[in-house]
Amino acid sequence: MRKARATDIDNKILDGNTTELLDWLRNNIHKHGEKYDAKDLCKRITGEELNFKYFMEYVTKKYSDIYDLN
Repeated sequence: MRKARATDIDNKILDGNTTELLDWLRNNIHKHGEKYDAKDLCKRITGEELNFKYFMEYVTKKYSDIYDLN
């Protein structure tokens, strides 16, 4: 399977096609769930430890857009 750009996957998900995403999750996360704890698995996949900063960036943007907080 070729590596798809994020926008390709985003468009597929928006169209209701989650097959490629599910395949990626199964191959890169689910099958390793018994071997690694969440902290180690995150570091192996992303190259860094879990970081609350990314969640804060996401919710700040989401709610700023929804409630026009800019």
